[in-house]
Amino acid sequence: MGATVNLTHHFLIAMPAMADPHFAHTLTFVCEHNEDGALGIVVNRPTEMTLAALFEQIEVELPDPALGRSPVLYGGPVQMDRGFVLHRPLGNWQSTLAVSDDLGLTTSKDVLEALARGEGPRDVLVSLGYAGWSAGQLEQELAQNAWLTVDADADGLFEVPPDRRLPAAMSRLGIDFSRLSEGAGQELRSSSYTVERGDALFVYYDAYRRESLDWLEKALEGRRARHLFFVIHPPVVPFGARSTWHVFARPEQKKQRDRLLRL
Repeated sequence: MGATVNLTHHFLIAMPAMADPHFAHTLTFVCEHNEDGALGIVVNRPTEMTLAALFEQIEVELPDPALGRSPVLYGGPVQMDRGFVLHRPLGNWQSTLAVSDDLGLTTSKDVLEALARGEGPRDVLVSLGYAGWSAGQLEQELAQNAWLTVDADADGLFEVPPDRRLPAAMSRLGIDFSRLSEGAGQELRSSSYTVERGDALFVYYDAYRRESLDWLEKALEGRRARHLFFVIHPPVVPFGARSTWHVFARPEQKKQRDRLLRL
């Protein structure tokens, strides 16, 4: 099934409930997204390795001590023994994926050799490994509310320290991420529940429950949060469809459908 939206040059923000340790609390920059799948680089997890140590391993002398102190990033769980260089401007290197007209992802050694000579790209992030999704996998994870997405800001990649990149990306959505975290030890007694963190209210709504609309109306009464994230199961419009309702779809359920829209 083809991708319904192209998330190339977007950030993926791991939701608080993300259980996969490879991606919990991560910000991932999507370098490519098409019908064959997606490829991205986690940009907010520095490793203990520095560029100086990496260049020593590949036997390239790096005379710039400031650049040498820069951390190598954990880019994702795929091919963690391989280096990936996210950079701007795009330039002309042996093996580069053009993310945009000004930004590329290079896997060939020549870009690192140019950096060592002081002739490399102006801005670089070097990672080991990448994040990969097969065809339709990212779309499925988005439908399961695993990620928030926002158009990426290149300055947020290169000019913001790694530990500030995730909050900066969240601020583009108008949300303070420092106040958005999963409640420790929260026990879920129902498939419908809400999580309120700071200015954001997350509503997880199970339309299969008989009393679901009554619960939803009560849950939304008097809400103070400025931002509402609403997740419905089953989806109102199934993945891959464009206009067919799945919730309260039968003609005799028109009142419930209208009430849901009103809420």
